[in-house]
Amino acid sequence: AELVFQIDTIATDILKYAPPNQLLLTIIDDDGQEFLPKDYSFSSYYYGGSLNTSDYTYRFNIAQHMQEVIKGKFNNNGFYLSTANKTGEFKRVILKGGGEANGITLSIAYSKVLQ
Repeated sequence: AELVFQIDTIATDILKYAPPNQLLLTIIDDDGQEFLPKDYSFSSYYYGGSLNTSDYTYRFNIAQHMQEVIKGKFNNNGFYLSTANKTGEFKRVILKGGGEANGITLSIAYSKVLQ
């Protein structure tokens, strides 16, 4: 599963105000606490979140987390999206919403498992 956030390059003046180099997607548990998804502990590179300047997107691979939600091992209580470097990077970004063209997208690939 891949979650993609598209920068709104019209609302965000990317030449004047550079977007953050990386965003961090944290999951919310049943107690309201936030933590990194299982995909991050597998590999931060695999997990993603870095700015792709060719299409101005932030992409997160959350396949393992989605698998836990689908299997009922974890409730889907939403997530927080923040800059990865919360104290040392003063940058801003405006992201497109889910109702806009090329806004937030979640792509899920299904495969049949042979037993």
